[in-house]
Amino acid sequence: AWMNNNNKCAVTGSWDHSIKVWDIESQDCVLSLNGSKVVSCLDLAASSEVVATGHPDCTIRLWDIRVNTNNDTTDKNKASLITDSSSLRPSHKAFISGIQWSP
Repeated sequence: AWMNNNNKCAVTGSWDHSIKVWDIESQDCVLSLNGSKVVSCLDLAASSEVVATGHPDCTIRLWDIRVNTNNDTTDKNKASLITDSSSLRPSHKAFISGIQWSP
């Protein structure tokens, strides 16, 4: 997914449970968030910097990628996760393989 800041950043998700924001020009990772589940798909909201991720545990999680808490040594990514994992209910009956924000 491309961020809205002149398409200079891309957001990726991986089977290693990470969500990363990449600066396309420098090819550097500028933010790395670690979740507790494999990321099977993602999409970035057009009007904000909220990322929706889909997972094999049938849940959708929301991440605010404006929040960079990488300097926090106690829990590097908790503030960036908008949805609390303890309150997540399965949103589907099977693996989530695609997600897209409505315009």
